[in-house]
Amino acid sequence: MTSGSFGGSHVYADDGTYTVTVTVSDDDEGSDTESFLVTVSNVAPSLSVVPDQSTSEGALLTINDIGSFTDPGFANPLNSGGEVEETFTYSIDWGDGTGTSTGSATIDQAGSAGTPTAGSFDAAHVYADNGSYTVTVTVTDDDTGSDSESFQVIVANVAPTLWVIGNQVATAGEPLVLEDVGVFTDPGFANALNAGGEVDETFTYSIDWGDGTPPSTGSATIDQAGAPGTATAGSFDGSHTYASAGEYVVVVRVDDDDQGFEEAEFEVLVSDEVGFEFLSYQDEPGAALAESEADAPLATAAAILPDSGSSLQLLEAAAANAPPTLWVIGNQQIDEGPAFIADTGAFHDPDSSGTFSYQIDWGDGTPADTGTADIDVPGPPTDGSFDGEHAVTVR
Repeated sequence: MTSGSFGGSHVYADDGTYTVTVTVSDDDEGSDTESFLVTVSNVAPSLSVVPDQSTSEGALLTINDIGSFTDPGFANPLNSGGEVEETFTYSIDWGDGTGTSTGSATIDQAGSAGTPTAGSFDAAHVYADNGSYTVTVTVTDDDTGSDSESFQVIVANVAPTLWVIGNQVATAGEPLVLEDVGVFTDPGFANALNAGGEVDETFTYSIDWGDGTPPSTGSATIDQAGAPGTATAGSFDGSHTYASAGEYVVVVRVDDDDQGFEEAEFEVLVSDEVGFEFLSYQDEPGAALAESEADAPLATAAAILPDSGSSLQLLEAAAANAPPTLWVIGNQQIDEGPAFIADTGAFHDPDSSGTFSYQIDWGDGTPADTGTADIDVPGPPTDGSFDGEHAVTVR
């Protein structure tokens, strides 16, 4: 009797239970066949994530290859009755309470015997507010094997951007009431799901009227709630009564809830209620007055001030035209083709009541659109707006 033996090796592409059939044959066509089972266990993918990241509130954080992974399994199109492909999905918890980002991972390198399958995936997110967030990334294979890793994202606060009303003229002893004395935008926005962190975006203001009285303070009004790609927009009004004539520099400040702020200034020329008259332009003290308004780019105000007897004092007036203040709509995402954007721009003009024209350069090299704006609130002060329409072509 002859005895013999033999060994075998094989790499299975995927988990499962396989029946191995072994046959031995002699040189006279005699043979024998036996079988046994091989149970192959799944091996979870191995995940690597990017290092810690930094960004700003309201900004789109785009991370290429946020996760990359390998897996010893691979596709086997010949596996009749079993899995023939190796697929992977991912999920990303951004740590701010918003929904997870999910999707199918990309296979960058097809595996084979001795070569693992390799893949990766990208992701993007907008954080509503500053802070430190723990991002948890998970990759899962098609047999429920998974691996998770984490990294930190440090989100910086961005100060609001402030615009103030133009220069003003007032009378001593009478209230100066200014609607929308300040308007602002901020890329941060409210996130009610941000457990353990800030959920609201709030702003306060202060107005130093320049006359030594305590500043006016309060909470600003949110006119447009922010969202990813849309800035939070707000405004606030102000009123003040000046006790005496003079020229005052008003300092306006808006603060967000994370110590970010911006300041801006305008001037108020206050006349005494006893008498106030606009004269023509005087270039230097003691110089002859201009003969016509055409020679007067800036008026000079003459006022009789009670605390100076009957002497005439010249004050530089804010009688020169104050330009309108313009607000435009937030960032837009549109499809190619005709696009209509209602209220593309809105404006406020403190001292004009005539017609207003607009121009929109769409940034794609086509001629700018021009037209006459709509008057929403006749003035002065005047409020108005205009729409925009453009055909977008993608090349």
